[in-house]
Amino acid sequence: MILPALLFLLLPPEPNDWLIVPGVRVGPIRATSTKADLRAAFGASNVTERTVHIEEGVMEPATVVYPNDPTRRLSITWRDGHPQLILICHEQRQPHCKWHTADGISLGVRMSRLQDIHASPFEVNCLYLRSWWKNTSFLIGFHTAPFHSGNPECRQIQGDRVVPSNHPCFRALNPAVIGLSVEFRP
Repeated sequence: MILPALLFLLLPPEPNDWLIVPGVRVGPIRATSTKADLRAAFGASNVTERTVHIEEGVMEPATVVYPNDPTRRLSITWRDGHPQLILICHEQRQPHCKWHTADGISLGVRMSRLQDIHASPFEVNCLYLRSWWKNTSFLIGFHTAPFHSGNPECRQIQGDRVVPSNHPCFRALNPAVIGLSVEFRP
């Protein structure tokens, strides 16, 4: 029994802890990282260049890490040779994503859990159903448009406006996080 434990200690640590530290890092990726750093951290065979869908009507060139594994995929856009925006588990439509914050925020986490973690209401832009918190964007998703839910409260969250996360419609429908991104701001 001691021998397996000793062998475990001799193994090199996994270079990636799958941890999102908002505004600081996504795994080994920091604001000062370069494309060469990504190839060294993730292996050259796991890093590629392609054009990706950033948001409705916007395509941009990006470096994609783990392009064939949506549970680990990262899409990184660049500014002046350093990461600008990191889309986490980009284009993943299932709630499983290895990337997470220390608080457990990842794809599939419900609005009620975000509210508990945040400890107070936070703002949600109704047009995009997006909220920014500590330089991390949470895309909040519904299976059906909230204003079609039959809940009269949900008619109030249409259009380009900001409402608190404790709005009665959000409490009733309890939507989930369907997208995560981290932006490194200069």
